[in-house]
Amino acid sequence: MKPVIGIDVAKGMSVVQAFLRRNAPHGRDERIMHTPKGVERLHVLASLLETKTGIRPSVILEPTGHYHRVLVAYL
Repeated sequence: MKPVIGIDVAKGMSVVQAFLRRNAPHGRDERIMHTPKGVERLHVLASLLETKTGIRPSVILEPTGHYHRVLVAYL
């Protein structure tokens, strides 16, 4: 399985967890705000994961109401 970033979307912020592969989390879960600084952190996390594994990670998120739109637009 390739690396994955899972996002649990909520109003104004999301909880993000990166995985190197199945059942192998990379670091701890993080809360990111739906702001430019928050989505930049998501970009940094994805870049770190890609550097470590050599494979661009997939992003999986739960569309919640309209709150996911900021993240989807960024991705």
